[in-house]
Amino acid sequence: MTTLNGVLSRIRQQAMGYAKAQSAVAELAADMTGTDVAFTADAGAVTELARGLVEIDDELILLKSYDRASGVVQVMGGLNGRGAEGTIPAAHSRQALITADPRFPRARMAEAVNDVLQSLYPSLCVFATTSISNLSVVYEYGMPADALDVWAVSDQTIGPSQV
Repeated sequence: MTTLNGVLSRIRQQAMGYAKAQSAVAELAADMTGTDVAFTADAGAVTELARGLVEIDDELILLKSYDRASGVVQVMGGLNGRGAEGTIPAAHSRQALITADPRFPRARMAEAVNDVLQSLYPSLCVFATTSISNLSVVYEYGMPADALDVWAVSDQTIGPSQV
């Protein structure tokens, strides 16, 4: 089953493949909480972090400064720089990718995918399956509370009566 993360990765790959300039990326050198106003990037791998917007996972963050020697990045405006442009401040794990000035932010791609799915509702059907244990003395079975319609039923006869 394809997940939203899989869809977003595929969209980003397709979009970036046609862009002339690729975004600069780095990694977090240490875990980061949802309220940190500074974090450490891998100083050996990044040279292009500067004041402006970065993306870590699905969060956009406004940067104030970057110390190349230590790899410490200060967030602009303290907590006001976290969760920029309507994204949600979140914890991030060590080695999460930091994308400088992302051309295609994951949060915006997720919004676009969700907008398309919502525009298809109610025409888009969501299917689920339910298994019901067969009991030879029961002739009627209830459906799950969230079932709106039944599209197909398959059964298996049981017992000596084959009911």
